[in-house]
Amino acid sequence: MVVAAHLQGAASTWFMRRFDSLQRMTFDELCTALRYNFRCPLDRLEISAALGSTTKKATESYADFSHHLSTIAATMNDGEESIATAEDALATFVKNAWPQHRASLFSCVKMQSADPWREMEEAIKYPTKVAGHDGRRRFSSTHPTPSRDRPVPTKRSEPSAPTTSNRRAKTPRRDFSNAVCDTCHRRGHTTGYHDQWVARQGQAVHARLALAATSILDDEEEKPLPTTSTDTPSRDSERDE
Repeated sequence: MVVAAHLQGAASTWFMRRFDSLQRMTFDELCTALRYNFRCPLDRLEISAALGSTTKKATESYADFSHHLSTIAATMNDGEESIATAEDALATFVKNAWPQHRASLFSCVKMQSADPWREMEEAIKYPTKVAGHDGRRRFSSTHPTPSRDRPVPTKRSEPSAPTTSNRRAKTPRRDFSNAVCDTCHRRGHTTGYHDQWVARQGQAVHARLALAATSILDDEEEKPLPTTSTDTPSRDSERDE
């Protein structure tokens, strides 16, 4: 029954169904029967490849990871540990326990020793001391409760229609106040606009003359005319009297 307490899955079912016949076996005969019926179906090369690719889980301590590797390595020897299987487990532990400290861990242990199990214990102590814990990641038991408030839908602002205008932007006027004409050598216009400037000046002169003539006529119309009276007697009439 002690053996049955450590069996799981199909092995436990197999043991319970054959309990009466297995009870008459010795312990060595029972182990041989278990290996024959539940040995690993993989060959040595496949087991070695699986061992080398085994990585430590976040919830697994360094000691548990070491035991896991030793169990896998023992399957290459019908489930029995040997110095060779222990060395294989130790090499995998150094490589995959903490890859960032692989070189330091490699220098702390002897990969080939008469007692690889003792070297495995020393290998477990190093990452435990450096990390400050046994290798199991602590997950917070309390998780933030998501808010039950319904999110307020935000109104999307509709893109405004592009405004089109037929008006062209006004071109800023250039300042020709300091420009000098090469034709008349006067300021206020360039040589290319000399003819236009002269025409504008002529129109301005005519406008000033017309304005002056209009003002003269207005002044003359406002002057009073000389008055003649019929009641005043002339000198000839005075002489006749």
